[in-house]
Amino acid sequence: MTSRNRRVRIAVDLTELELDAIHEKMSRAGVRNRSAFVRQMALAGYIIQLDLAPLQKTAALLSNISNNVNQIAKRVNSGEEIAANDILEIQQGYLRLREELGEVFDELKNMTE
Repeated sequence: MTSRNRRVRIAVDLTELELDAIHEKMSRAGVRNRSAFVRQMALAGYIIQLDLAPLQKTAALLSNISNNVNQIAKRVNSGEEIAANDILEIQQGYLRLREELGEVFDELKNMTE
């Protein structure tokens, strides 16, 4: 589509910082024509709003597992025996972590489709 076919004009008010941000994004994208860039972003771009609660839950699970592994390592290094229940707890935490990460990745995948 050539510019001769574009008869409708849209005006957008920006702050200097917003204009600078657009120029920076244009530069990173290798685009020199501001109208083409803004048009492409308006037609094909999308806005992502992230709910970070699932990631915070995943980080908490990972921290819990790490703490359990560290406690077991300290016991082993000091010559103590490890209870089978301790290993089972880590395995269950790992499975919960994998499930949580799967859900996070599914959400991210759905955002891009």
